[in-house]
Amino acid sequence: MNELQKQQLCERLKEQKIRNLQKEIICLKNQIQQEIPDFHQKYCFAEPEEIKILSEHIRFSDKKLPVADAPDWNPAFLCFLYGSEALFQIAVKGSLQNFLHDYEDWEVFSPCLLIMHENLHEAVYIDDSHRLWHV
Repeated sequence: MNELQKQQLCERLKEQKIRNLQKEIICLKNQIQQEIPDFHQKYCFAEPEEIKILSEHIRFSDKKLPVADAPDWNPAFLCFLYGSEALFQIAVKGSLQNFLHDYEDWEVFSPCLLIMHENLHEAVYIDDSHRLWHV
């Protein structure tokens, strides 16, 4: 195989990987819409530009925030922290209180979640023991 053929094959493989990722994202979004009660009344998917900005601002600290003191951010963005590459390409807009209320439904997709305030400077991290942490 000559260099040109190798390069073309690599490009086709990259394109196929992108198509497969897009298909997986669509499947996950459909599953989320089916699994989360009243999804369309409470939530919507973030736009790709918003997801890019969110991913650039994800950071952690160890300040604990009790559940009772959780603020009511609306909108807030839910980001998945464990799962497939496609799941990392999905973020959901909604209110913090709705995300907390529906946590048991969301944890099916990822046991640890990050919910970011729209200002991108504040976030709540929910660990796999269901504890909230202000980050």
